[in-house]
Amino acid sequence: MTDRIPLDHLTSDALDALYEQLEAAEASETQRQLTAARKAFASATTRAARAEATISRVRALAQQWQASVRPGEPHPAAVAVLAVLDQPAPTAATQATGPREHCGDLKPPFSDTAERTECILRPGHHGSHADNTGCRWWHADNEHQEQPHA
Repeated sequence: MTDRIPLDHLTSDALDALYEQLEAAEASETQRQLTAARKAFASATTRAARAEATISRVRALAQQWQASVRPGEPHPAAVAVLAVLDQPAPTAATQATGPREHCGDLKPPFSDTAERTECILRPGHHGSHADNTGCRWWHADNEHQEQPHA
């Protein structure tokens, strides 16, 4: 423990020195945090650029597949890949872990381009499923056709 100067004995020069030390410590910590933030931003920017380049390569490959079949005939794999690439990225809320708060059963694929949404009703509910847009569906055999991603 350091020896403290009693407040009655603190001179204005000593107080000025303490304030200078405090400012230097704050500036040092601020600089450290700024440096860490700049490194994190640079890393995220690099990863984002790599991801975009990879997506571009996959998109080009899917378009090559599509061009390799007879004109007018869709290539199933190319259609599926392009549909996935055209979907918006999931938000942090949809990537959350922990106990499920909704059923999560996937809506059947009504077409190759239809968005596959999840049932938002409580887990274990009976009857039809429903998504956040009001679309309702039933499975013909009343069994889950496909399990949602955990």
